[in-house]
Amino acid sequence: MGPGDDDSANPAIDRIRQEVNAAIFSTPPPLSQDDPLAASMHSLPARGCPDAYKKYSNTHMLGGERQTNYTELAECQRACLMSANCVGIDWNKESNRDNTDRCYFISPQSAVGFRSRMKNTCCDHYRRTLCNGKI
Repeated sequence: MGPGDDDSANPAIDRIRQEVNAAIFSTPPPLSQDDPLAASMHSLPARGCPDAYKKYSNTHMLGGERQTNYTELAECQRACLMSANCVGIDWNKESNRDNTDRCYFISPQSAVGFRSRMKNTCCDHYRRTLCNGKI
């Protein structure tokens, strides 16, 4: 198969696309209130597995849902970890932002149609990681 060939009828490529989409948009299980990661950290590591998040600097996703209750990055990250419907967050790091306008949850529903991250110096995107071999 060369450049420009239509791969839409290729079952192997279709299967890979389905696996990638399932891995990217599956929702990791929420952490319990008793989990030390959710309860005690001031700042969460974000280097990907085994960390709870992978950080994408100067990047955000459209469709995030603003969370006004979280004014610190670690608070926002912990809240996402405890939510069954949160696959990541966007953190607005602009200094002129009100503290209640920094945390945006990315859910599988809000990410539909906006599957790629967009470059933007306003924000950092933190994608939850699944460390079971899918991501």
